[in-house]
Amino acid sequence: MNLNLIVNLESILSIMLLGATISVVFSRNMINAVIGCSVFSMFLTLKYFTLNAPDVAITEAALGAGLSTLVFLVAIHKTSGRSPAAKRGAPAGDRPADSREQDQRC
Repeated sequence: MNLNLIVNLESILSIMLLGATISVVFSRNMINAVIGCSVFSMFLTLKYFTLNAPDVAITEAALGAGLSTLVFLVAIHKTSGRSPAAKRGAPAGDRPADSREQDQRC
């Protein structure tokens, strides 16, 4: 490949990695942050391919973008801001006051 093309591609990928990092850091929603991490991992996969490391790139794509994103999304779903009293089915009036305040903040 042409050297200028590789340098330009690496520069674009570096900028995209920086953009994905900024979106993850400043995200206020956990799901958006997880998606940003997945996008970061995919850009990193492309970066590894440009550095002639296809084995590392495939591993990053499988584990970084695939498996860890799935694990994070399942963990967020299972811990989605519900108090233990709400999970037991207790009415809102039976919950402690601090859990009602926490529900209002989310």
